[in-house]
Amino acid sequence: MLSYLQQLLAELYRSRNDSLNLVLWRDSDPDHPSSYRFTPIVLLLFWLLTILGGSLLLGLVLYVTPIGERVFNREDDALRAQVISLGQRILSIQDSLDNRDAQLDNIKQILYDGQDTLFKVSRPIAVPDSAPLVDRRATVYQPMGGFSQAAIRFPIRFPNRGTLTQRFRPEAGHFGVDLSATTGDPFFVVADGAVISAEWTLMFGFVIKVQHAEGYISIYKHTDRPLRNEGELVRQGDLLGFISNTGILSSGPHLHLELWKDGVPLDPEFYFTQR
Repeated sequence: MLSYLQQLLAELYRSRNDSLNLVLWRDSDPDHPSSYRFTPIVLLLFWLLTILGGSLLLGLVLYVTPIGERVFNREDDALRAQVISLGQRILSIQDSLDNRDAQLDNIKQILYDGQDTLFKVSRPIAVPDSAPLVDRRATVYQPMGGFSQAAIRFPIRFPNRGTLTQRFRPEAGHFGVDLSATTGDPFFVVADGAVISAEWTLMFGFVIKVQHAEGYISIYKHTDRPLRNEGELVRQGDLLGFISNTGILSSGPHLHLELWKDGVPLDPEFYFTQR
């Protein structure tokens, strides 16, 4: 059947500019056949336009119907936007709850100890308004004892030898750099310090925060399950965990690194080197 159709199409193409007569005989009236005159090129163009029109109509139907939401992933994009918005609201609520708990603790201390609680800083904290709330909380930690208080000697090595794919852009809410790597690659702490947070977040996956001497804090995002716990002391070069693709805002396996000092985000490219 297919070979006959190919032969018919080939013959029509060879005779595309000729004038042909199509004669049809009916069994009920064989003496009066029907005759049709046509040019093969017109028939071929008609078939082509029919196929194109059918394809366009099918695409339009898929695009405006619920089936198209799955074919074109529109439903997934809308769901992703809703989850990101919900995650931001959760972070905002969590930040408010943390502030409330801190105020309650201060009130309890005043009631039980009879002493006022003062919070002093050596200089104004200038955190941009667009900074994520989860990062603003890192500015309230005070230096912790039990580890080296010597100044960090910059430049120091990046925690991983990944490829730099995105730079420090605080105006866009990106307060660090991205190091693209392979899932499962290790990363190491950049200097002596103490782990002040090692927890899961909806937006950034597992996040590890390490406080160092002189008010420096390093933050590692989109990691696999951390190997260090909160309050654990670490030395420069100690293994912290493994690179992964966790968190809604992650578009591939990479390590997001941030460096803060006294509540101010710093550009890691000025302080780190791959050597």
